[in-house]
Amino acid sequence: MSFNTLPYQMPIGLLGLICWIGCSEPDKETEPESTAPPTTEPATEDTGNQQPTEPSHPVLSLTQDDTPLESTLRSSAQGVVSITGDNITGTCEYTEKMDDAEPHCNATLTIEGSKSDTICQQSMPDNDWCFAYTVATDQSDPDCLFADGTIALNIAQSNRQGFIGYMSEYVDSNNNIFTDYMVVGAVLGNTYENTGNAQWNQTDQTITLNISESTTPISNLYRECGGTDFIESNTNFISETVISGAIICPTEPEDNTTLVDVWELQAEVGQTIGATVDIIEELGAKLAVVAPDGCLLGDSSNWVTCNGNPELYCPSVSFAATQAGTHKLLVYFDECEEDIGYQIDAVVE
Repeated sequence: MSFNTLPYQMPIGLLGLICWIGCSEPDKETEPESTAPPTTEPATEDTGNQQPTEPSHPVLSLTQDDTPLESTLRSSAQGVVSITGDNITGTCEYTEKMDDAEPHCNATLTIEGSKSDTICQQSMPDNDWCFAYTVATDQSDPDCLFADGTIALNIAQSNRQGFIGYMSEYVDSNNNIFTDYMVVGAVLGNTYENTGNAQWNQTDQTITLNISESTTPISNLYRECGGTDFIESNTNFISETVISGAIICPTEPEDNTTLVDVWELQAEVGQTIGATVDIIEELGAKLAVVAPDGCLLGDSSNWVTCNGNPELYCPSVSFAATQAGTHKLLVYFDECEEDIGYQIDAVVE
């Protein structure tokens, strides 16, 4: 008997019995779709496509993970000054850029100076003449930082001066002889730095300056606003609300960039903020605090006994907020040769 002819040769009574058994309750095998409102829990336990949940804390939130603490500011300047008697005047074209990026700042520096009998004595004691000078700018690019005192001089540090010195003949420590030898430098107190070179055109009495590129580390996360507060605390704020973090160290051994985790919390004026970082390895943990205005408020290193390793001391801070808004807690380490785990806890009261 073929399967295709079975319905046509089966007795009618038997066919009815099969239909009654197999067809009388069609809804038994498939539940009807619910019309009830969806619940807050998913109907399935499959979480394969869900994103991992960030750790939570009552007051802290991680806003930047493994971000560089500093960038390198590269500054340089070139210009021409004229000699008139015992004075010099002129301008320099000043440029800044961060790391290897394109320049973000161009400004003109005005140079004014006069002959000095003392400023070149350390670097060129046998000079034929020497000028001390300062710089100014009235059209500075708003993006200019003027942070490097060896080039921006008194704009960066009020007591800084530049100098230009000349010797008709100079003999170095290896008895090499140089003629028409010139040095451009910067001085602060008793500290002298040679920063470039110059050429003296004796015919028209001008000096061409070429101030070499200078590098200055600049924080990406705060400004130094004239001193910090003592905020280290003898209280260990690690509690049941403690949360874990990690610094993923650079993969290239020659990359000595300091990486930072940035945690943020909110506080009103007068509230007390307390925070502690807990570690198990002696890697030089640091905890710095940045106020809402972006100024570095203070920092801490080895201050309280660590929970994770009682033989070590951990950073801990406590202070009353003098500004309302977002305070940043920066966590970083002196050493970062392999990935570092830590815990952090904080309170706002």
